[in-house]
Amino acid sequence: ITIQKEIKERLSSLIKLIKKLLLITKTFPNLSLQHCIDRSTLLVKEGDKKPIIVSINDGILNLKINSVVGSMNEDIDIEKEGKDIIIGFNPKFLMDALRAIDDENVEIFFVNPKAPCFIKDDKDSYTYLVLPVNFNVVS
Repeated sequence: ITIQKEIKERLSSLIKLIKKLLLITKTFPNLSLQHCIDRSTLLVKEGDKKPIIVSINDGILNLKINSVVGSMNEDIDIEKEGKDIIIGFNPKFLMDALRAIDDENVEIFFVNPKAPCFIKDDKDSYTYLVLPVNFNVVS
Protein backbone atom coordinates (compact mmCIF):
# COMPACT_ATOMS: atom_id res chain seq x y z
CA ILE A 1 0.00 0.00 0.00
CA THR A 2 2.90 2.37 0.75
CA ILE A 3 4.43 1.74 -2.68
CA GLN A 4 1.09 2.39 -4.34
CA LYS A 5 0.74 5.69 -2.45
CA GLU A 6 4.30 6.69 -3.42
CA ILE A 7 3.61 5.91 -7.09
CA LYS A 8 0.38 7.91 -7.01
CA GLU A 9 2.14 10.91 -5.43
CA ARG A 10 4.97 10.79 -7.98
CA LEU A 11 2.53 10.44 -10.86
CA SER A 12 0.56 13.40 -9.55
CA SER A 13 3.76 15.48 -9.36
CA LEU A 14 4.74 14.40 -12.86
CA ILE A 15 1.33 15.33 -14.25
CA LYS A 16 1.53 18.77 -12.62
CA LEU A 17 4.94 19.29 -14.24
CA ILE A 18 3.66 18.09 -17.61
CA LYS A 19 0.68 20.46 -17.33
CA LYS A 20 3.15 23.32 -17.05
CA LEU A 21 5.14 22.10 -20.06
CA LEU A 22 2.29 21.47 -22.42
CA LEU A 23 0.12 24.16 -23.79
CA ILE A 24 -2.57 21.98 -25.29
CA THR A 25 -5.61 21.32 -23.11
CA LYS A 26 -8.97 20.34 -24.52
CA THR A 27 -12.34 19.92 -22.83
CA PHE A 28 -14.54 17.44 -24.65
CA PRO A 29 -18.17 16.39 -24.20
CA ASN A 30 -17.56 12.79 -23.16
CA LEU A 31 -20.74 11.21 -24.55
CA SER A 32 -20.50 12.96 -27.95
CA LEU A 33 -16.89 11.88 -28.27
CA GLN A 34 -17.78 8.29 -27.34
CA HIS A 35 -20.61 8.19 -29.91
CA CYS A 36 -18.35 9.47 -32.70
CA ILE A 37 -15.61 6.99 -31.92
CA ASP A 38 -18.19 4.20 -31.61
CA ARG A 39 -19.55 5.04 -35.08
CA SER A 40 -16.04 5.07 -36.49
CA THR A 41 -15.37 1.53 -35.25
CA LEU A 42 -18.25 0.28 -37.41
CA LEU A 43 -16.05 1.05 -40.42
CA VAL A 44 -13.11 -1.03 -39.22
CA LYS A 45 -13.00 -4.78 -39.71
CA GLU A 46 -11.81 -7.02 -36.86
CA GLY A 47 -8.03 -7.16 -36.95
CA ASP A 48 -7.78 -4.07 -39.19
CA LYS A 49 -5.39 -1.52 -37.69
CA LYS A 50 -6.94 1.74 -38.86
CA PRO A 51 -6.33 4.71 -36.56
CA ILE A 52 -8.85 7.41 -35.86
CA ILE A 53 -7.30 10.77 -36.75
CA VAL A 54 -8.07 13.51 -34.25
CA SER A 55 -7.56 17.02 -35.59
CA ILE A 56 -8.12 19.98 -33.27
CA ASN A 57 -8.33 23.47 -34.76
CA ASP A 58 -9.96 26.64 -33.40
CA GLY A 59 -12.41 25.00 -30.99
CA ILE A 60 -13.44 22.23 -33.39
CA LEU A 61 -12.53 18.57 -32.92
CA ASN A 62 -12.53 16.69 -36.21
CA LEU A 63 -12.58 12.88 -36.10
CA LYS A 64 -11.63 11.11 -39.30
CA ILE A 65 -11.22 7.47 -40.26
CA ASN A 66 -10.76 5.86 -43.66
CA SER A 67 -11.06 2.14 -44.31
CA VAL A 68 -11.96 -0.29 -47.08
CA VAL A 69 -15.53 -0.35 -45.76
CA GLY A 70 -15.98 3.45 -45.83
CA SER A 71 -14.93 6.71 -44.25
CA MET A 72 -16.15 9.03 -41.53
CA ASN A 73 -15.51 12.71 -40.94
CA GLU A 74 -17.26 14.35 -37.95
CA ASP A 75 -16.88 17.62 -36.05
CA ILE A 76 -17.53 18.33 -32.36
CA ASP A 77 -17.40 21.76 -30.69
CA ILE A 78 -14.87 21.85 -27.86
CA GLU A 79 -13.12 24.24 -25.47
CA LYS A 80 -9.44 24.58 -26.24
CA GLU A 81 -6.33 26.15 -24.75
CA GLY A 82 -3.07 26.10 -26.67
CA LYS A 83 -1.99 25.20 -30.15
CA ASP A 84 -3.67 23.02 -32.76
CA ILE A 85 -2.79 19.34 -33.11
CA ILE A 86 -3.34 16.34 -35.38
CA ILE A 87 -2.85 12.98 -33.68
CA GLY A 88 -3.87 9.38 -34.36
CA PHE A 89 -5.23 6.83 -31.89
CA ASN A 90 -6.36 3.25 -31.86
CA PRO A 91 -10.14 3.82 -31.46
CA LYS A 92 -10.51 0.88 -29.06
CA PHE A 93 -7.91 2.22 -26.61
CA LEU A 94 -9.45 5.69 -26.63
CA MET A 95 -12.95 4.25 -26.07
CA ASP A 96 -11.77 2.07 -23.18
CA ALA A 97 -10.59 5.16 -21.32
CA LEU A 98 -13.66 7.28 -22.12
CA ARG A 99 -16.15 4.55 -21.17
CA ALA A 100 -14.55 4.26 -17.73
CA ILE A 101 -15.26 7.95 -17.03
CA ASP A 102 -18.68 9.03 -15.75
CA ASP A 103 -18.04 12.78 -16.11
CA GLU A 104 -20.09 14.80 -18.61
CA ASN A 105 -16.95 16.53 -19.91
CA VAL A 106 -13.42 15.18 -20.02
CA GLU A 107 -10.20 17.11 -20.10
CA ILE A 108 -7.49 15.73 -22.37
CA PHE A 109 -3.91 16.99 -22.26
CA PHE A 110 -1.68 16.70 -25.35
CA VAL A 111 2.05 17.31 -25.64
CA ASN A 112 2.65 16.57 -29.33
CA PRO A 113 1.49 14.04 -31.97
CA LYS A 114 4.13 11.49 -30.95
CA ALA A 115 3.56 11.64 -27.17
CA PRO A 116 0.74 10.00 -25.18
CA CYS A 117 -2.22 12.07 -24.09
CA PHE A 118 -3.48 12.25 -20.51
CA ILE A 119 -7.16 12.10 -19.60
CA LYS A 120 -7.71 13.25 -16.04
CA ASP A 121 -9.96 15.28 -13.79
CA ASP A 122 -9.10 18.12 -11.41
CA LYS A 123 -9.66 15.97 -8.31
CA ASP A 124 -7.12 13.35 -9.41
CA SER A 125 -9.77 10.64 -9.06
CA TYR A 126 -8.64 9.14 -12.37
CA THR A 127 -5.78 9.44 -14.83
CA TYR A 128 -5.66 7.61 -18.15
CA LEU A 129 -2.75 7.55 -20.54
CA VAL A 130 -3.53 6.83 -24.21
CA LEU A 131 -0.68 6.18 -26.61
CA PRO A 132 -0.88 7.65 -30.11
CA VAL A 133 -0.30 5.67 -33.29
CA ASN A 134 1.51 6.63 -36.47
CA PHE A 135 -0.63 7.32 -39.52
CA ASN A 136 -0.25 8.45 -43.10
CA VAL A 137 -1.79 11.81 -43.86
CA VAL A 138 -4.46 11.37 -46.52
CA SER A 139 -6.57 14.29 -47.69
